[in-house]
Amino acid sequence: MRDSLNFDGQFQLDEEMMARSITIFTWGYYGWGNHTPPFVEAVDAVETSRRFEPPIFVDIRIRRSVRAAGFTGPAFEKLLGQDRHRWMKSLGNEFIKTKTGPNVQIADPSAANELLDLALESAKYKQRLLFFCSCQWPRYDGKIACHRTTVARLVLKAAKKRGINLKVVEWPGGERNREVVAIDGKALRRSHDRRHNLGPLFLVSAWSVHRGISLGQLATAEKSNEITAIPELIEQNDLQGSIVTIDAAGCQKTIAKKIIEGGSDYVLALKGNQKSLYNSVSEYVTTHMDNDFATVAVRRHEMTVKGHGRVDTLIYYQMPVPNSVLSTHQWPGLRTIGVAIRISEQNGNTTSEVRYYISSLRLGVKQFAQAVRGHWSI
Repeated sequence: MRDSLNFDGQFQLDEEMMARSITIFTWGYYGWGNHTPPFVEAVDAVETSRRFEPPIFVDIRIRRSVRAAGFTGPAFEKLLGQDRHRWMKSLGNEFIKTKTGPNVQIADPSAANELLDLALESAKYKQRLLFFCSCQWPRYDGKIACHRTTVARLVLKAAKKRGINLKVVEWPGGERNREVVAIDGKALRRSHDRRHNLGPLFLVSAWSVHRGISLGQLATAEKSNEITAIPELIEQNDLQGSIVTIDAAGCQKTIAKKIIEGGSDYVLALKGNQKSLYNSVSEYVTTHMDNDFATVAVRRHEMTVKGHGRVDTLIYYQMPVPNSVLSTHQWPGLRTIGVAIRISEQNGNTTSEVRYYISSLRLGVKQFAQAVRGHWSI
């Protein structure tokens, strides 16, 4: 059991905590009053699939005397246990008791800092918050005014004041954190045999980026044999639902088709081995970049990574595949194209690198960036 938290608003946040986005969920239990055990089970399963611990539920009702059996009095707290439940009636709506004045009157608006502190502390343990009330929808509807949107605004304001990157979203929020599987071929060191005029042995591996383990390997005698080894490696592993990343050597229509047929998505690097496609994509991106993508539905994500005396600025662009590319090249499942730009500064020197990608992913630049960075890390 974790120690009780001391909410003094004096957390010393490290750079990593400040840089990454913290998510708090909000929810209304309307309709779930008699079904709390299966609901908690479902929530825990979703958060676990996203590689988070089961969440902490924060009750922001001003009172708990309600008809819903699963949420009356301490019923929900008993189901969850004290470690996973907080009752913060200081963020409750006073109007529920007084029935006078504005429809939304937060008992103690400053308590938003306590909610934020709890979110930050829980994030250290890969655990997120879900604050809830009884309303079905987080909005004003006729005579009913839900106060959790006001609580959301208060905690977002507190986070902004403290320089914390916070998101508050209605449960269940976005997609789960999908598995990224990086497929790459590398020469084994000292595997050559000069005496018999034999070159090095090449190993094609499927690597789980999140779990940090190899899912499978195939040995090939030549680098060029990667193209035949990759489909075999895909068949040997159940990659359904994952995002498969491959460098330019594996940017082949047959491989893209194999990935799509297996129920996965692909992010494939583009280089000279697909010269026509590379030229089409790079020219399209360059042309529209010159006018800041004024006529293109582009998504952009930027981040800075520091380490070992070097500062990398990583800029990602993702956009729908243009019809000119789609009709000319006809790749299986192709939906988007992407660009990854790395600007590195070290010892007063600046270098840059631009890479182009084709992908079956829908628009979602952070997911695209995660896949590209995951492949770079292997």
